[in-house]
Amino acid sequence: MRFFLTLSLCTILSFSCTFSVDAEDNARTNNKTRPRIGLVLAGGGALGFAHIGVLRILEENHIPVDLVTGTSMGSIVGAAYASGVTLDEMEELLAETDWDELFDESTARRSQTYRFKPGRDREIYGDTKIGLQNGSIVVPTGVVQGQNVLPLLQRLYEKTRNPADFDKLPLPFRAVTADLETGKAVIPDKGDLATIVRASMSVPGFFAPIELDGKYLVDGGIVNNLPVDVALEMGADVLIVVELYADLSKKEDLGNPLTVAGQIISLLLAQNSEIQRSNMRSHDILIEPNLTGFSSTDFPKGEAIKETGTDAALGVLSKLKKLSVSEEEYAAYQRERTGNGTISAPELIDFVKLDNDSNYPEHRIRTQLGFKAGASFDRTKLEEGIKNLYNTGQFQEVTYSTTTTEKGRGVTIHIKEKEFLKQYLRLGAAFEDDFEGDAFYRLGVDYRYTDFKINGTYVDLQAEIGRNPSITAEWYQPFSNETPYFFTPSASLSRNQLRVTRDGEDIASYQRVLGNVGLGLGREIGTVGEFRVEARRGFGELDREIGSPELSEFSYDTADVGAILLLDALDTRDFPTQGYNIKLGGYSSVEDLGASDDFNTIRGSIALPFTSGRSTFNLTSDFGYTLEDRPVERSFSLGGFFDVPGYQQNTLLASDYAAARLLYYRRFSESKSPLFGLKYFLGGSVNYTTLQSDVDTIPDNRDIVSGLAFIGADTPLFPTYFGVGFAEEGEVAVYLAIGRINIPER
Repeated sequence: MRFFLTLSLCTILSFSCTFSVDAEDNARTNNKTRPRIGLVLAGGGALGFAHIGVLRILEENHIPVDLVTGTSMGSIVGAAYASGVTLDEMEELLAETDWDELFDESTARRSQTYRFKPGRDREIYGDTKIGLQNGSIVVPTGVVQGQNVLPLLQRLYEKTRNPADFDKLPLPFRAVTADLETGKAVIPDKGDLATIVRASMSVPGFFAPIELDGKYLVDGGIVNNLPVDVALEMGADVLIVVELYADLSKKEDLGNPLTVAGQIISLLLAQNSEIQRSNMRSHDILIEPNLTGFSSTDFPKGEAIKETGTDAALGVLSKLKKLSVSEEEYAAYQRERTGNGTISAPELIDFVKLDNDSNYPEHRIRTQLGFKAGASFDRTKLEEGIKNLYNTGQFQEVTYSTTTTEKGRGVTIHIKEKEFLKQYLRLGAAFEDDFEGDAFYRLGVDYRYTDFKINGTYVDLQAEIGRNPSITAEWYQPFSNETPYFFTPSASLSRNQLRVTRDGEDIASYQRVLGNVGLGLGREIGTVGEFRVEARRGFGELDREIGSPELSEFSYDTADVGAILLLDALDTRDFPTQGYNIKLGGYSSVEDLGASDDFNTIRGSIALPFTSGRSTFNLTSDFGYTLEDRPVERSFSLGGFFDVPGYQQNTLLASDYAAARLLYYRRFSESKSPLFGLKYFLGGSVNYTTLQSDVDTIPDNRDIVSGLAFIGADTPLFPTYFGVGFAEEGEVAVYLAIGRINIPER
């Protein structure tokens, strides 16, 4: 009688009293009367690998878990366990994950359409875009949008049907998220499991929030990093609580804003965890891994962190073993956990639905996805298609969800456009100095507006100051969303310097002013390039700055028609390792259309990089040939760091030219982070250039062999170089170059 009174009292008080020996024995032998065990997993970034070590000890000692709650990384591991993932599956997937790539959301340049490729035609403008909206700067809501994280979670929880009732998972589960607007905890009990977990780990400022049911959800750690109360509300009789205390920095290590911010977050998490620990009862079990020396960003150290969880669980094993069940009972429990309500085989996909929050054409989306209804569900193929679509650079995120409707089993592709791409700025800068008094700079800004009904349409305005000031405007207009054909009217006004040298000395210098309007008609060639025909009408002026008064100054008119093929499949523009870049075209200056002279020109260039390991050989060549005599005011202009080393920019004039270069560079160092990446190179080149002039005052038939040695850096803004160029004629130049400097006016 006393036993039953005691048991009743314990039940009423939710086991706030200590179990009797009889109750413990009964729990091991009768599944119906054993305590309901709740597992509580704290958040902590990479420190959450310790949870896997704890789970391994629980399984080895036949300790069942009946419900799971977690926050952030605790929700990732907890959702996996609750949805039936085995520890071996969990460890295998996490071990295969490249964490640097997971947080790197840069898009592949080769997948972007030609007109949006960074560094197209060696423009000086940087790759970073500054979004504008209603006259204000738009900044991303997070450094990482989570484009690569969600597919990892979906693969981890692939056994789960979605949307899911979290009470009907093999183990009931809850993840804690926070409403960014109100600061209150939001704990969903149903929905897409991967999306909810993704919200629970969205550290504010680092990960973009998840918008769900009109709320912006972020990392639940800001309100409840150790959800003890949630597990109690779910009916847990006994709690196994795994706490993660970050290794706090010493004051001498708090020397920059990032470490200070990290310290503040760690302190806030510790404070709200302390509140939750006060909800624990005497019979609940606390496990505290020793995480000294580890931080929340140490994802590559996952194996070592996991061992801290193993050691901590072994430290309280005597308490844990009181919750053990028989081998037979535990085997039945595991069969139920890993098989209940899960998907065991690929299913036929009955439909593919597009949830397209952009003006990107549906037919292009489906083409790039390469995933159609009527086939078996192939997650790898689907993820590859989504990656192809995301790599166009047009979207903030591209995700998917699996659903079951009256139409059958299907996949919905969710496409969210980049709001800041509707209108944005890019800044440009280039600087070159030879340390002998000859230095120049270029500063520019590019404004692009893209918010049109037809995808790909944009208006582009560019302005530049410095040695070569200019202003240009272009309208790019596809004929429709369904066709690759386009037309593009444009206008420009520019000024650049022409220098005539003899034996290394300037004998004349001109300022050439050019203005024109034009119209082009063309066709896109996939994402690689375009072919277009164009006509331009304009004027020019040649003003002498230095030189003999006998050298004339004059104005002239231009009227050109021509065609050009542009192909760009380089992986990067400044230090490419693979791909190709080809430019081939011809144009005619037509006197009958208003030009001052009649002549025909053929021009072309090619770049072919070949890479082995860290070393790259880049074979480049370009030429310009005029079939008739070319007037001096239309002379090609060469010289500069990578163009003709040893000579300053625009100091070599020619009517015809041909150049070949073998460029070598080796990446000797690299640093990567979600914020930015840096690559460092050592390199050099051997160059051959031949020049011919139709003008008596300009040296003719020159063959120049030159070379270059440099050290360079590929940065998120602009490439940077320091090098020495030399030519066989005794020309030597030391260069400090920042930005894409070699854009000679050909």
